[in-house]
Amino acid sequence: MLSPGSGLPANYSGLTGLRLLGLASMDLEAGPLPSSGLPDAWSALINLQRLDASNNRYLGGIIPQSWSNFSSIVSIDVSNTGVCGSIPRGLKNKTTPSVLPPTCELVNCRRYLVETLKPMMDSQLQPGSACNLTSLWPSSERLETWFNITAMLTTYGATPVQDVISFVLNDCYANNGNSFNVVLPSGLTCFSSLTELSFNVNNAAGTLPDEFTTLTQLQELWLTDNILTGSMKASYSALTALTILKLHNNQFTNTLPPEWRALNQLAEISISDNYNLNGTLPSAWGSLTSLTSFWAWGVGVGGQLPSSFSDLTLLSELTFMSDTMSGSLPSEWSTLTGLTLLNLASTRATSTMTGTIPNAWFGPFGATPYMSSLQTLTISGTSVSGGLPPDLSQVTCLTAIDFSVNKLTGGPNPSGFPFQYITLTELNTLNLADNPYLGGTVPDPWAASMVNLTSLDLSNTGVCAPFPSGLNGKLTPSTFVNSYCDDLPAAYNLVTNFKPLFDSGASGSGCDLSSWDPATPLCNNTWSGTGCDISPPDSSGVSFAHLTSLQLLNCITGGAAARPLPRSVTQLGGYLSSLIIRNSRLTGTLPQDIGFFMTPLTKLDFSSNLLTGELPAFWSGLFLLQELDVSGNRFINGSIPIEWGFGLNSLYVLNMGGMDQLTGPLPDSLYYLANLNDLTIESNSMTGTLPASWQSMYSLTSLVIGAGGNASPGPSINGNFPQSWFTSGSLQGLWNLRIANTKMTGPLPDPGGYQAANLGLTSLDLSSNLLSGTLPDSYQGFSLLQRIVLTDNAQLTGSIPTSYSIL
Repeated sequence: MLSPGSGLPANYSGLTGLRLLGLASMDLEAGPLPSSGLPDAWSALINLQRLDASNNRYLGGIIPQSWSNFSSIVSIDVSNTGVCGSIPRGLKNKTTPSVLPPTCELVNCRRYLVETLKPMMDSQLQPGSACNLTSLWPSSERLETWFNITAMLTTYGATPVQDVISFVLNDCYANNGNSFNVVLPSGLTCFSSLTELSFNVNNAAGTLPDEFTTLTQLQELWLTDNILTGSMKASYSALTALTILKLHNNQFTNTLPPEWRALNQLAEISISDNYNLNGTLPSAWGSLTSLTSFWAWGVGVGGQLPSSFSDLTLLSELTFMSDTMSGSLPSEWSTLTGLTLLNLASTRATSTMTGTIPNAWFGPFGATPYMSSLQTLTISGTSVSGGLPPDLSQVTCLTAIDFSVNKLTGGPNPSGFPFQYITLTELNTLNLADNPYLGGTVPDPWAASMVNLTSLDLSNTGVCAPFPSGLNGKLTPSTFVNSYCDDLPAAYNLVTNFKPLFDSGASGSGCDLSSWDPATPLCNNTWSGTGCDISPPDSSGVSFAHLTSLQLLNCITGGAAARPLPRSVTQLGGYLSSLIIRNSRLTGTLPQDIGFFMTPLTKLDFSSNLLTGELPAFWSGLFLLQELDVSGNRFINGSIPIEWGFGLNSLYVLNMGGMDQLTGPLPDSLYYLANLNDLTIESNSMTGTLPASWQSMYSLTSLVIGAGGNASPGPSINGNFPQSWFTSGSLQGLWNLRIANTKMTGPLPDPGGYQAANLGLTSLDLSSNLLSGTLPDSYQGFSLLQRIVLTDNAQLTGSIPTSYSIL
């Protein structure tokens, strides 16, 4: 018995007495390949009179010439079958139909399309769908006439076949929210000559079929806008004839296969809108040297952009949008001279790229190669920094530039907006928004040269007045032109290097720096702890603001972690006059460079921190410094630099209290500090004697030396108290003198009655020393004295003079 789907068995040839053979409507399938569905061996049926194989739509192939041996044949009915080709001469008047299609169709493919694919698609038919295959694929017509199926005549042996080379079935999904049960048509591999396969917008699920890898003549594969999952399979590297591969808007996962480097004929690839892809762009894809178009936006792929893409010299369009890009922009891409569109962006501005926009991509002037053909350039949301590349001015065919949402810097003086861009006369849109540290004035010649400009977005930048009147109409409404040019380098430094350490949002910090908002100018008096100076307009009408003071106090909470002093402190600008970071658990050493780069300082306070190392000798360059407080840093060691006495000529307050590890002698050179008013030195490790030369510090009003309180063992300062401090008459303004807890010996200083009357002492503390002798009568002359402490000097003798009663 024959069953549906079977062919005509050749062994029937042994039934030589057979006269009638009825096989109509049995759903037989055979041919046209690899051999005809009509067996040549049946030529032995010499007594056959009637053969009815009608209504077997999938029975195909040509009638063998050998069937002319049917000497008794009266009729052969192959109507409504796939039988094709020429009818043998002896059978022409006995065959129905009398004329067969000149070429054969692939009946096995027809069965797949009619019985598998069409029901799958039509069962999901939705209002608004572009697909109704019952009408588009009429059963009465041959498949090469069906909608969006293109066939090509080919010959397999002696069999002429219409082999399908293009299969397009798109937009069968009506997007009405219903779930489809559609998979990719893996059965299409029966079309071995297929060069184009398009199955877009069909809501197809599942993975990429392994069967597709046998379509080795495939040149275009379009599977966009479905819900495909799984990996982009490495095995598809077998499709080496591919020139177009479109897989965007699916749900592919895992990494991109480096094996696809074998697709060396590929001209266009799109993998966009596959958010679950991960990993990096394969460096091996630099071998796809036929690529002209690369699209990958909305993907989870990130990491460093491969420098190997510099070999893709035929690229005209390159789009890569990812929220996980990192590393730097490869300068090697300057070889992409054919690019007309370059789009590198992060939709959520979460990329962590570093470095700058390579100037090498655009020059320098006269250099080759470079991206000379660019018309659209987007580098947005990537966190690249640095200035606008000046040599971009050479790419004169640019019509659109978008550098928004980055960390570009520049300005205000000289301006961050390059004068050279006057050559970009074709520019239609320029978007530099959300680069708060890019600013300055826009050059007036931009207005005259950028005649095609329709949109200029400088919102949330540091653009400042005066602004070219010719560009006012092009400026986006969100752009605010500040009346003065803000101190952008200082603002960038504070937000980038200081705020993360000291803001109350940081772990263990106690300072509320929420007002440090890049969207608000630093010098508008809202940034807490800062002060600025704004200069009058210069000859061109420009006013510049400068950070002049920074104060961070008590930026700690209970159990706060220590934090390093930012090295960028020396880059806060050349106008800073007051820097105070007190009681904030700073660690690290004091920067020597402060003495070179912060010479306008008049007040410097790093007190009550956890700083280490030595006091910088190069701070002697701070010739304008009036107040210096490094007290309470008990881990700072070394000696007091003698250079300070020769350079800090403006100093009137020097506080080194509570610095237990300072060593060495008290430097004589401090007597050169003629303006010094208040001097405090407290350490357990100082040595030497009290310098007699300090009698010349005639501006002193307060002098404190020792270990503080009754600390033990105290510094090893020894020798006698210099009598000249009191007898010279130079220290008449001294009202507070405390030299306590040292190893100083000898008698108490005796100014004599005359000098005592001229001294303004109100407080005298010489406690916890090794002084000896008696109390001088002359102390009765200290007419302003309110407090005298001489305790813990065991070798002092005698009684308190009665004359002290007048004190």
